[in-house]
Amino acid sequence: MKAFVLDVSACMPWCCEDETSPASEQLLDWATEGSDLHVPSLWGWELLNALAVAIRRQRITAVKAADFLAQLTALNLRIDSPPRVADFPRLHGLATTYQLTSTTLHTSISRNAFRCPWQRWTPISRGQR
Repeated sequence: MKAFVLDVSACMPWCCEDETSPASEQLLDWATEGSDLHVPSLWGWELLNALAVAIRRQRITAVKAADFLAQLTALNLRIDSPPRVADFPRLHGLATTYQLTSTTLHTSISRNAFRCPWQRWTPISRGQR
């Protein structure tokens, strides 16, 4: 089984067909096969906002968004805890250096699973966590 640090941009293609790619389809396959999906603490709010924007822009319907949210409940999502304020300077420096979002970076570090942005993700085996 694989494990991934997932941000919203990595899972929106599962709901918005115009964003689908071979990489997003492979990630969805792994997710539905039971891989652990580690997400930042802010992920749920970001996801709900992205879905609201997609509905407002008529990219998807409200019914499709609701179905997508229901399907997510079957996945092994692991929501990370938020960072301590004392960690902000270090996270900001690393996020700037590696061009990652601070939330994804924090989750990667806290799960000992540092990986590049989702477009170039690589699986983490259970033994590497």
